[in-house]
Amino acid sequence: MDYFNLAVWVTVIMTIAAIVIHFYYRNKLRTESKLSVLKSFAEENDSTIILHDSWDQTHIGIDDRETMKLFFIRSTVNKDTREVINLTEAERCHLGKEVRTVTQHREKILVIDKIGLIISFRDMKKPAARLEFYNNDYDPLTLSGELQMAEKWEKIINDTISNYRKKDLADKKLKVTGYGKKVV
Repeated sequence: MDYFNLAVWVTVIMTIAAIVIHFYYRNKLRTESKLSVLKSFAEENDSTIILHDSWDQTHIGIDDRETMKLFFIRSTVNKDTREVINLTEAERCHLGKEVRTVTQHREKILVIDKIGLIISFRDMKKPAARLEFYNNDYDPLTLSGELQMAEKWEKIINDTISNYRKKDLADKKLKVTGYGKKVV
């Protein structure tokens, strides 16, 4: 192999490496930028994000250790949504989907119009919180992981609520001593 061919291969490999490194750091900066929006929103509410996810213009994060709050930010063409949900007041979380059937070429196809999480509260007078993960009115027509993301966060939120209730119940039992008298 002559030096010219070697120089060409080295140049090609270095160019490919430079492109890969460029895209890696560009993606990393975008992710950090998205995360900084969520972190500053949490800091405004005296919380620290422990777990988070971001996609398109949507960010979700949770502080499941200190303040038990869920943070949700979604920017769309029509509006910007910012939600802080105190999970100590929550009853449960469930996945909400709006699905319709379309007939095309004699074949029935299910089309998902909306995906979101619905968080109900212990206080029945308080309306349920709705966190929209996908809406075909302004999101791309093809889903890109929103359903799986909603299912993941449904489990995280329900686990957090359940763990808080167990801890709260254990704390209440510790306060009861002797003959059922409460220690203040």
